[in-house]
Amino acid sequence: MTFSTKMIRSPLFAAAFGSLLVFLAVVGLRRSGNLEFLELPAYDWFVRLQPLFYAQDSRITLVSEKDILSIGQWPLTDDILAQALSALIKEKPRAIGLDIFRDIPVPPGTETLNTLLLQNPNIIATMKFGEGGVPPPPALKGTDQVSFNDILVDPGGVVRRGLLFMDDGDSVAYSLALRLALLYLQAQGIVPQPDERNPQHLRLGQVTFRPFEEDDGGYVKADARGYQFLLDYQGPVTAFQSYSLSALLSGKVSPRAIADKVVLIGVTAQSVKDFFFTPYSRGFLEAQQVPGVFLHGLMVSQLLRAGIEGVRPMATLAENQEVLWIFLWSLLGGLLGLKAHSAWRFSVLGLTGVLLLGLSAYLCFLNRWWIPLAPPALAFLLTATLVTAYVTSLERKERALLMQIFSKHVSSEVAESLWQQREQFLKNGKPRSQKLIMTAFFSDLRGFTSVSERMDPQDLMDWLNIYMEKMTGIIMGHGGIIDDFAGDGIKANFGLPLPEQNESVIREDALRAV
Repeated sequence: MTFSTKMIRSPLFAAAFGSLLVFLAVVGLRRSGNLEFLELPAYDWFVRLQPLFYAQDSRITLVSEKDILSIGQWPLTDDILAQALSALIKEKPRAIGLDIFRDIPVPPGTETLNTLLLQNPNIIATMKFGEGGVPPPPALKGTDQVSFNDILVDPGGVVRRGLLFMDDGDSVAYSLALRLALLYLQAQGIVPQPDERNPQHLRLGQVTFRPFEEDDGGYVKADARGYQFLLDYQGPVTAFQSYSLSALLSGKVSPRAIADKVVLIGVTAQSVKDFFFTPYSRGFLEAQQVPGVFLHGLMVSQLLRAGIEGVRPMATLAENQEVLWIFLWSLLGGLLGLKAHSAWRFSVLGLTGVLLLGLSAYLCFLNRWWIPLAPPALAFLLTATLVTAYVTSLERKERALLMQIFSKHVSSEVAESLWQQREQFLKNGKPRSQKLIMTAFFSDLRGFTSVSERMDPQDLMDWLNIYMEKMTGIIMGHGGIIDDFAGDGIKANFGLPLPEQNESVIREDALRAV
């Protein structure tokens, strides 16, 4: 394919070519992961901007201990755990999650604890998955009362994804949140089902959890092992009834806070170091962190809302849809470049475009869709800047050409008017041929030949120059364009260079010539 010089100089071609060039560059940057540092914070920003859809999930109760000194020992003994579990079992919760490792017995009370675990199938104990992990309590090994409590942490320390299953090649393990949610939903008559379209996908109630893939949303080549899903931050992470372990052991927790609930037992003491950042964290101070047991509560809440209320998880566009979205904004940037002929217009249109993009992405986010924000914004602004720079340079050359053609023959006002209407006069940087009606003006000096023969040549030239300057000013002042000088003769045109069909304007040209 070859391009002519006229085509290359065309602003429309420049906009199209610039849009394509920037689009390819931005897509290349995104696929290499160089824009992830912008996309993930943009996601967090949307999380913080969205209204809170719920204040507190009353189906979940947390029991944790901030002050280990009040218990008097760490790690907690099996006897203390047995007492806590007995107090909970008495009030008949639907499920109990023990977010405390108990791979090694901590006597006294080991036999009592093991008996409670085996006799109550609604108690779920935790382990850490994979090699180098932490095994479950020996008494529950090989049972359905075992789950993992691993939490996925993105670069930067923020938790945005959760896990449902993990597979080591030999067995499939359930997450703590999934085990607890299934026990609760079972009492509602809701059991996990394979999705009708894809039997490999898990469905709870009417909601299907599509497994997270490595390039979903703003991620690029993320670790997608296991069955992952995007966490639903539709309410504060700490939006649960929370009681201290000391209060539970002393009987100060209301039975209504336990009966028919999902109860999670964990430790929130700073010395345990089970804390994580979330999209709500605005810094890296300890005060911005959330205990792991609260994140497990958040995951349980999301699964319950999906199974019972039909709240689906955040969805993402397919890769080809994201590419088309970026290309659309690159084209819009090129269009802005064609229209932005001044700095203030570029600023206004550019800001309007970015705000429109941000609003579109935010509205999609509120409707449970995560669409790219940083790549299309970058493509839009880069294309607009590139095309604006090229069009401005082209206009500068055309203006110089136009001024060179007319500056000596018309007034500055007429020249400026010609520039403002250059689309009618210029084509590809050159004057276009046109058919129009004009008034021609001719003048010369009567008796010039006989007078000039008697004058000194230098005096004659000085005299003619004065005469021509005066005449030029008068003609230009009446809107005429001087066509030619010939000795003492002047030819000027009125009604050029733009065609005019209005009879009154044509008549006015003739009158101004007279």
